[in-house]
Amino acid sequence: MKTAFSIFILLLIFYKGFSQTKEAPVNILFVIADDWSSPHASFLGDNSVKTPNIDKLSKKGIVFNNSYCATPSCTPSRASILTGRY
Repeated sequence: MKTAFSIFILLLIFYKGFSQTKEAPVNILFVIADDWSSPHASFLGDNSVKTPNIDKLSKKGIVFNNSYCATPSCTPSRASILTGRY
């Protein structure tokens, strides 16, 4: 009886391990542009600048509006973003 119960428990654990659905990986697109100030895009409300492709991306995804840059210069800021270090 113990053997049958043990086999049942092992089969239940084995089944549970393979029956869980796997979530699809999250796709992240990080856009960096040189000399592009924050409000200068049409999805941010600027009517003089037309950015239709960026507008499509912003409607389909999430826009990150709050950030901090320790080095407000092109190459050091890109290096800190890519490495995660100051």
